Amino acid sequence: FMPVSLAVGLEYCILSLLLVQFVAAMRLYWSMRGHGHGLSKGSLILQGTLLVLSWIDVTVYLLDSGSDYRAAFFLRFALATIWIPRLKELLMSFCRTTLAISKVGMFFGYTAVLFAWVSAQMLDDSEETDQFGVPVNHGFETFGNALYTCFTTLTTASLPDSIVPSITQHRAFVLLWLPFIFVGAVVLKEVILAGVYNDYTIHAKEMLAAGRKKRQKGINWAFSLLKTKTSLQSDSKDEGVVRFSDFEQVVDALQPLVRMSCGKELLHVLFQALDDDGNGVLSSGEFQDMCDVLQFEFAITRRDSAFRRCLAGSSVERCMVSLMENSSEGPNLGYASRFPGSVLDIIMNSILALNVLWVITESIYDFNNLKEPWWMSSADLFFSFVYLMEAVLKLSHWTWQEYWYHLDNRFDLITSVVLASVGFGFLVFSVNVDLLRNANALRLLRLLKALKHVRIYQRLCAVVGQMLSSCREVMLLNLMVVVLWASAGVQLFGGKLVESNPALHGKTLDYFDSHYQVFNFNDVPMGMLTLFMWTLGDWNDPLAVACLELAEPYSAHKALIWFFVLSYYVASPLLAYNVFSAFSIDVYCKLDENVETDQEKGIVMCEVERNLLKIQAEMAGRGFILHIHETAELAKLRIHSSVFEV
Repeated sequence: FMPVSLAVGLEYCILSLLLVQFVAAMRLYWSMRGHGHGLSKGSLILQGTLLVLSWIDVTVYLLDSGSDYRAAFFLRFALATIWIPRLKELLMSFCRTTLAISKVGMFFGYTAVLFAWVSAQMLDDSEETDQFGVPVNHGFETFGNALYTCFTTLTTASLPDSIVPSITQHRAFVLLWLPFIFVGAVVLKEVILAGVYNDYTIHAKEMLAAGRKKRQKGINWAFSLLKTKTSLQSDSKDEGVVRFSDFEQVVDALQPLVRMSCGKELLHVLFQALDDDGNGVLSSGEFQDMCDVLQFEFAITRRDSAFRRCLAGSSVERCMVSLMENSSEGPNLGYASRFPGSVLDIIMNSILALNVLWVITESIYDFNNLKEPWWMSSADLFFSFVYLMEAVLKLSHWTWQEYWYHLDNRFDLITSVVLASVGFGFLVFSVNVDLLRNANALRLLRLLKALKHVRIYQRLCAVVGQMLSSCREVMLLNLMVVVLWASAGVQLFGGKLVESNPALHGKTLDYFDSHYQVFNFNDVPMGMLTLFMWTLGDWNDPLAVACLELAEPYSAHKALIWFFVLSYYVASPLLAYNVFSAFSIDVYCKLDENVETDQEKGIVMCEVERNLLKIQAEMAGRGFILHIHETAELAKLRIHSSVFEV
């Protein structure tokens, strides 16, 4: 979608930046040789080779812009694996898992080959047809056809079509088909799943244990460098401690390298949270907790709005409190702790329920083509403006920072402004009433928010949210596989899966008969969609057959296409998707167990977390809210440790 000259110029700019980065890495490696460096000599040589090949690739394309094949994406992916540790870990994990299941995979292949040979021997010369006129040996005319039919049967993509002709003619074929399907499609596929996940689990445990060991080693080194000898008690020996000034320097040094939400104003808060015994310094044990605390997300907001502060002590302020806040005891921790269950919250949830009933009523009128009363548009206007009133009341009670910090308020404000704008347009500019109703339906999404008061729904949302956050690596693994093969598919099949293609002209293909042309490899996004649908179904027989028909029999091109479709079947449905399925089940079960334990026995907090809650209560007494949230990385580490029992 971009002019060739502009695309090539952009590629040259990217390669120039990569070249500058490579030169800087070379200089750093040369100056740090003998003292340890993240990049080895071999990786630098490999990176330089890939850069040279990238320059050659774009230059060849510039000289011959009609070329159908490019290596740019694969070269850049290889460069990315060198510079991005997480991507490199994913690739290495994928390669190890592939090798781990090779024995089971070979047995899976042997099963298909053996049955294909037996079935071809029995059916290849048969000239019978079933009662529907389909040849009994359909799919078994040759050994090659029989092998492909047996393979698609094992993937269940051609079941039950592949077994219907033979069983229809001779029921005894059931004795041949059932053992084959049970052994291959049931037992061996489950063994592959178990092998894939077992290898992934072993590797994940090793990586987690190694990471913890390195983390502990780094903390010990840091403490030994920062500690100051001092006596904490008059009759005790000198101990190594870290003072606040040293702690402040550590945070300043880490901020350019590690994403931290703490600034200068939060350093004292963090230091007090780490100082369990309150002696003003951090001992070795307290310093150990520093890494976890620095991974929390912190934010300080003023709680009460200027309007409320001006009315402090008045009857209006008391009415606002009774309307906006619930009757919960304890420190006033702002919107999150006081608004749920308040009078306004109950009123707005009731209005939301009426809104749902109103949308259903309008849908009944619309679906049955009934004439609508004149006052229905007025009701639509009411639902368009009433939610804006809620946002105004909240902002009159809490500050903008406190209001905007919560994601549900952001969603409420944006949708309220959209609805009010459409309603204003209907009154002033005669906007179509259908637009008003369609916009009002957006508010139904808030029904999900109202369901948070239901304990089962609240528990399910918490588990699913944490599960998705914890499964990022395996989801990235699936995405990596899809992107890689989609890029290769664009090179092989881009613009070729059309009926006008001479290679496909006159051939009867299910790909065209089923109107599957929307699934193609004309560009990378469409290739990703096509392969994603392929993964969900294990094997896409109409698409695979159409791709294979593009090449002449027994040609190198045919072999390349066979390698593409079979390697994707192994890489995505058998490996990456199986890892995601099994891992997500394990994570869900563990999270559900943890949430149930927390609800029954309460959340067990460490000393650092208790100290943070004390500071949070003290700040709330002064009218400020300290928001504390566990980062996704820290939550993932905690969940992985629980799942893998490390």
